[in-house]
Amino acid sequence: MNNSKISQDTNGMGSFIDKLKREDNNLQKIFKILKITYIVLLIIYIPIFYFEIEKGGLFQVVKVVFIALGFSTFLFVFAYAQKKIKKISYAEPTLILLKKTEKRYRPFHLLDLASIPAFIFLVIGLGLSKKTFLATKEFFSSDLNLSAYLIEARQFLFSGEHWFKMLAKTVNEFPMIIVFMVTGMLIFIFVISFLAGYLLWVSKYKPIRDNALELIKEIEN
Repeated sequence: MNNSKISQDTNGMGSFIDKLKREDNNLQKIFKILKITYIVLLIIYIPIFYFEIEKGGLFQVVKVVFIALGFSTFLFVFAYAQKKIKKISYAEPTLILLKKTEKRYRPFHLLDLASIPAFIFLVIGLGLSKKTFLATKEFFSSDLNLSAYLIEARQFLFSGEHWFKMLAKTVNEFPMIIVFMVTGMLIFIFVISFLAGYLLWVSKYKPIRDNALELIKEIEN
């Protein structure tokens, strides 16, 4: 390898490390902000927890527990992610650093799965009431099969007729529409969140991973 080639490789690696440090720093700031946000939410919700429990009754206690679980799970996810980025050492051997970078900038991680129960906990906690509980109980005790259930959920989400019924306060004519509403909105939110996250990864983080893979290939060959 001539001196010109060595110089090009060194400059390319140096430029990549500078870019990597900037992106890692940005991610750490984002995770820190999200962590602080959920700490503040938990602090703000403490008196609400107290007053809800003071009201007594199973629903109030269950609501408080699910909301606290949701906030706490999100807090753990973001705190753990921030801690992992803070522990990154750029003084490691080049190949090890690149392989860790490639792994870190993959589109999906095992930790991401923890966000699913956290989201579900919050949905249950914020939406739980006697009415939704009775509607859900009716659903599970009915003979409605899964395919019909999903069709109704889709119809509620995209059909003006179902929206009109809800706005006209005629939900009592079909209590299970509450279950369909929650299912439809969950599906919609998950799909939109997935697409938005994937597009963000493609535009901002995929190039970093691709660059790391190219450098790994050059070193190993």
